[in-house]
Amino acid sequence: MLLSVKHNRPIGYHKDHSAYQVLEAGVRQTIQGKHRGFAVLYLWASYIYKPTLNPKQRQWRDVLAQEIKQSIGAGETTFRRTTYYDEAIRLLFPEMDEKLCSSFATERDNQETATAP
Repeated sequence: MLLSVKHNRPIGYHKDHSAYQVLEAGVRQTIQGKHRGFAVLYLWASYIYKPTLNPKQRQWRDVLAQEIKQSIGAGETTFRRTTYYDEAIRLLFPEMDEKLCSSFATERDNQETATAP
């Protein structure tokens, strides 16, 4: 999915899909049927690599990003970021390193928020 977003074309998906369709499928992907742990990663990739999105698709992405921020801010775990691939992703997609170093939407972020004054 990250390759598709980076190269603005489907890689490993049906050739008639767009990078947007791959992105949309990625952010909806669940882990164990409920946790959407890769949504933040794929949205970050869309902002970094800037695949072709029409105005309606950009609006969808931006609204989803705001929903995720609100969910994370409320302490919900639905969009808690899955981090166990971060090291490999950093090697393959170095442009994402700064975002991956962030504690946003991780267990660490939850702990920092809980101990903040």
